[in-house]
This record gives sequence, C-alpha cells and structure tokens, in this order.
Amino acid sequence: SGGPLACPSVHRGKGAMPSLEEVLVAGPHAPAKLLAFLTRALERKLEGDGTDYAQVVKEVEAEQSAGEQRAGGPARAEERLRFLVEALSRCTSTLQVRAHSALVKAVISACTKGDEKLLAAVEAFAVNAVSANADVLHPALTALVAKFAEHPLGGVGGLGAAHLAAPSHDA
Repeated sequence: SGGPLACPSVHRGKGAMPSLEEVLVAGPHAPAKLLAFLTRALERKLEGDGTDYAQVVKEVEAEQSAGEQRAGGPARAEERLRFLVEALSRCTSTLQVRAHSALVKAVISACTKGDEKLLAAVEAFAVNAVSANADVLHPALTALVAKFAEHPLGGVGGLGAAHLAAPSHDA
C-alpha cells in the first residue's frame, strides 16, 4: 500500500479472484477489484506465471481495435480502455522492464486512439511508469516513436511540417 498512485496489496487467500472480463464489465463501480486483479497479474508475471498478465495485454490491444465490434461501439470500447489504463497508472510501481515491456508498449500505443480523456490516461500511465521505474523509459519511448512514425505530423494539433520548418522567432 502507499500513496494515491500505489496499487493495493494482494490478498493471497485461496478464494477465486474474478476474471479480467468480469471486473471490466463491473466498470468504474468496482475499481478496487480491478486494481486487485492488475496487481495480482503484474506480480504473478514477475513470479513466472504470465496467464493473467497476458489477459491484460490482450485486453489493452483488443480495446484499441474493438471499436465497432464491441457492444456499445467505439465509445464503449474507448471508455473501457480508459478505465483499464487509469487503473494501470495506479500500479506503475509494480512494473519491471524485464517482465512488463509488452504492457507498457500496448498502453502507450493507445495514445492516438480516442479522445482527450483517453490521451490523458495514457499520459498519466507513461509519466507514472517512468517516474516509478526509469528502466521503463526505453519501451515507453519505443512505443511513442512507433506511433509517431505511423502518423505524419500534417494534422497533429495544428502543427504541420510547414510550421516546424518555419524560422523561429529566436533566430
């Protein structure tokens, strides 16, 4: 346990934890269950059991491309992804580059999918992840560079190549 960015400690009792799907269906009304699932998944990955971790990575990747296929359409998929990323940003102290690079890359790859709320959640995840463990910087930057390579600067935030090539006022 810890501050506001800390993931809760996991109760390692014999009771069955809900699946990721069950927790996500409950949505924002059950954040503690999602945090417990994520903490367990990240810790078990470090211990050599990547089953729950693989579900989390697949879910992040699936939500990015779900859009029309998901019940509720793109808005529902985006809301679900944002909820997951917001919870993950509270678990960044658990991330280890040797075990969790795929998740870091998958989450940061969502930076061009969706509205400002999702972008803010991805940004918070990236900042918290790198702040908690500087070793995560490499996979985070790799994912960002890959996303920038996919999307030319032409329409990003009104800054096109012409703007970037214009002489600066400092010259």
